[in-house]
Amino acid sequence: MIVSGGDPLTLPVGKLRYYLENLKAIDHIDVIRVGTRVPVTLPQRLFDQELIDLLASAEKVYIQTHFNHPREITPEAARVVKSLLKAGMPVNNHSVLLKGVNDDLGTMRELLRGLLRIKARPYYIFHCDPVTGAGHFRTSVWKGLEIMEGLRGHTSGIGIPTYVVDSPHGGGKIPMMPNYLVSMADDAVVLRNYEGMLIRYQAEDKPGLAAAAGPRTRGVSALLQGDKTQLVPEGNERMARRRKLDVLDPGYDVGCGGGPEVPPGILPLPAVNAATNCG
Repeated sequence: MIVSGGDPLTLPVGKLRYYLENLKAIDHIDVIRVGTRVPVTLPQRLFDQELIDLLASAEKVYIQTHFNHPREITPEAARVVKSLLKAGMPVNNHSVLLKGVNDDLGTMRELLRGLLRIKARPYYIFHCDPVTGAGHFRTSVWKGLEIMEGLRGHTSGIGIPTYVVDSPHGGGKIPMMPNYLVSMADDAVVLRNYEGMLIRYQAEDKPGLAAAAGPRTRGVSALLQGDKTQLVPEGNERMARRRKLDVLDPGYDVGCGGGPEVPPGILPLPAVNAATNCG
């Protein structure tokens, strides 16, 4: 059940108690999601312990708040989030992608890291709705995908929200993300990581299949055929660091050979062609 509005936390305490007590009494309602900007715009409202206790008494309340910029994460806001968490209410955050406010990667990373510091989980980034009078805040969908591309691999996974378009005609929230599926075959897929590394991934647990019959190919097709297991971009900094560790500690397995022997009875990872993939 979503309680939004308006802002329900601006209601008189008596009226809010009426709604929460009645919703709590409905057995099939497991979650009461209270959507509010109060922790951002008027955190002093939640300095009132009576209000915190009222929200906690409903036992099903999740707080969905709405920070859009890192400068909104004030000491007062952090105090309020801490009080809500201490009272047993999870705090999730919705942000809206806004042109000139948070539509650059640096600002969005700073916002998400700030939310993690106060333990408000980044939950959604909404694409700005086509609301009359707010068109100057709208960005392209490509801008949102560009920002999401710069979050994965650079920010903790628990700090990466889902980018969604709230579709017209009652279609609901549709998640948007960069494409990490590059190609596919009957028994394997080729996936891309945030660095542009391409990896053959065999979903079923079974011994590696022999390379497919037919003409030899290169690139992505070779991954699908089973001739190779990965393609690493030239100059990959992370792989260079791992190779350096292998030099310092020969027992450190960098995935390019030279690592410890695989114990009997465990399927080894497919061997990487050192000449073409490991420099």
